[in-house]
Amino acid sequence: MDGFFCLVDQHSYAPRTTSAKSVRAFTGTPTTRVGLATAKSIVDIGADSSLGDTANGSANYAAPGAQRLKFALTLTEKAYTAATSTITNVSSSDFIELVRIVSGEIRQRIRYPVYSDIEDTLARRTYDESGNYTVRPFRASVTESKRRRTLTIPALSEGAAFTENEYISASTGSSSSSSGGAVASGYVVDWDSTNDLLVVDLDSSSEFVAGDYVYGVDSATAGYVTASTTEHIDVGLEPGKAYVFGREFETISTEHVSLKKAREISSTQTASVNCAYGNYFICDTINGLFDINEQETVYLYAADSYSSSSSSGATGDIGTAKIKHVLYDTTNGYYEVYVYGVTINSGESLSSVERIVSSSTTANRNN
Repeated sequence: MDGFFCLVDQHSYAPRTTSAKSVRAFTGTPTTRVGLATAKSIVDIGADSSLGDTANGSANYAAPGAQRLKFALTLTEKAYTAATSTITNVSSSDFIELVRIVSGEIRQRIRYPVYSDIEDTLARRTYDESGNYTVRPFRASVTESKRRRTLTIPALSEGAAFTENEYISASTGSSSSSSGGAVASGYVVDWDSTNDLLVVDLDSSSEFVAGDYVYGVDSATAGYVTASTTEHIDVGLEPGKAYVFGREFETISTEHVSLKKAREISSTQTASVNCAYGNYFICDTINGLFDINEQETVYLYAADSYSSSSSSGATGDIGTAKIKHVLYDTTNGYYEVYVYGVTINSGESLSSVERIVSSSTTANRNN
């Protein structure tokens, strides 16, 4: 820490505070950060006599020596709100986080020390040798959102707008009775004033229901809920381990990301679909029209194999293809003829093709 090694006494008990919230396993499902609180101080010869000069027999013996920088470490916990991602929520001065707990489940844990320059060297070597790779794949799962809800509040009784990350609760309403006296609460994710929709993340087991009077603590905004729906899904990234640019990345619990469900649809009739993708020939001229609706079969000819006297257009060809789209390039002044299912006869080459001819004998020259 700050370039120094610190010796910490072994702890044989779970960290506990004098507050109502404890991190012991038998006290429920806390959400908190456990780590070491650091206190810096200067130690001189007045506090530690061993810091005097040890040159016994000289005039300088026992003279004041170098001062020492001391770190006092105390195992403690810091408040953490799982629904927010602000910097102040995950960092604080003079605190080294060791374990992060969300609803009684360990989400992050510091296992290995940081070796700075040595680690940079090892990471560079690992990446040069093996690149990015996974040791245990991060498998994904999709489920109905467990805590994100969309509340419809058509009219605000107080205030002007809810603010992001503020704490809200249902002070009165149906949830008080339907949840056995429990009151729903959570944190604001988004407030859509145009559609009167409030997106929240629950921080309790109780649900918001129609009739609840929702109040925002920070903005002093409130209103009655007319509907509560689940408009999101949870995409869970299961625990795994990988090396990214040579650095170890590991998760020990499933991480969830809430995504909005696809609710909007669009309908289009009698519209043209551009098929200008895939392989194509460049043609300088086109005589007639290809039947792209039926995606007809066309014949491919080399310069010395095409005969204009052929009635079927299928004599002397070096291969066939199916045509799907024709696009005129106004910038360069040529046609792009998009094809698929190309078949070239044995002994012939695709680069030899100079004409594309349809079954109706429409001839086109390929550049």
